[in-house]
Amino acid sequence: MSVTREDVERLRHTATSDVRKHIATEISADYAAGRLSPRSRAEALAIFRQLLGDVEAAVRAAMADSLRHTLELPRDIALALARDVTEVATPMLEESEVLTEQDLIDIVHQPVSDDLRDRLATSDETKISAEGEARRIAIAKRRKIPPRLAAALVEDGTPLVAATLLGNHGARLVEAVVHRIIDRFGNHRKVQSALVDRSTLPVTVVERLMFLVSERLRDRLISSHNVSPIVLSGLVNQVRESATLELLKGDISGQRSARLAEGLGRQERLSPTILLRGLCLGEFAFVEAALAQRSGLAFETVRNRLRNGTDFDRSQIFRRTGLPDELKDVFMHAMAEAYRLLDQGTTGNRETFCERMVQSLSVLVADRRGAPNEIGLNHRDLDYLLSLLGKGFAPPVAIVTDEAPGAP
Repeated sequence: MSVTREDVERLRHTATSDVRKHIATEISADYAAGRLSPRSRAEALAIFRQLLGDVEAAVRAAMADSLRHTLELPRDIALALARDVTEVATPMLEESEVLTEQDLIDIVHQPVSDDLRDRLATSDETKISAEGEARRIAIAKRRKIPPRLAAALVEDGTPLVAATLLGNHGARLVEAVVHRIIDRFGNHRKVQSALVDRSTLPVTVVERLMFLVSERLRDRLISSHNVSPIVLSGLVNQVRESATLELLKGDISGQRSARLAEGLGRQERLSPTILLRGLCLGEFAFVEAALAQRSGLAFETVRNRLRNGTDFDRSQIFRRTGLPDELKDVFMHAMAEAYRLLDQGTTGNRETFCERMVQSLSVLVADRRGAPNEIGLNHRDLDYLLSLLGKGFAPPVAIVTDEAPGAP
């Protein structure tokens, strides 16, 4: 079969988009199937380049749909189609093997080029953002996605792009990239669900998710992945201790803090993790009362040494509390950072204070399994962080998740 001169002339002169679309589809299909002679293939390529400027997107889309699986397609044509409006670009972005990994990464970084902005004829940033998201989603659906491309999609994409990527089992998602998804979109329900439903997840990701997702998703996570009893116990402990310290919100006078510390002390529940939690939340009255309980020192003595003393003074208080020696570096670091922030007057916003504390403490678990340097923990990861820091030192608890602790 050959491309006739009549075909070329009809494409040049017809004013009917349906006719141009029909001819474009036929020629593209013949080219893709290898049914053209060498001369006709050259003529077909000239026609394709002519069609790239066609005013009707439907004509260009018909060409892209027919050529998306063609390995012999010149790269410049493939790129032009991939940089076109969504209707035209989607088949190429999803399936064309002519596009290189770097081509796709470049499109992820700049999904809407200046030329495309002119073609869209709009300055509406919402519409332009939607065009960009559609392109990234199309790329996230590709049959194979190498790690660099996956990382680019996560870094520049939206929650919907991340969820699409997670649902694609042809995507090679290295551990650091999955953690980056949690860093950026860990509180998004669709992303959480896609993470839980992914068939294979690194152990570190599973453990981190346990402290982020709802109870319903947690049950699915437990049933699908091998969650250790230690992690489950740590989860229950953090849920209980988090609920306990919620009782202190608004305790300006510190009276509730003193009563809570006394009650927990009687029950031997002044664990390392609840003390660290208190420091991370800026609950200084509770921490000082709790350390006084454990050390046998007067409250005012503990308070003065922590707020006005030296590292040696804090070290001596730590020694008297009987807390595990293995946690000394963690506590010294946490106390130094918390009281530094207190001196700076940054305790007004609990979430901001917690964010600073989590970021500071996360460097201490960088060498432990479950917390590589690539993980960017934030205030939502407080439970996970405390579980890592206090692993093996939390009081044993029954593995149940419906406990609702109250004031002791």
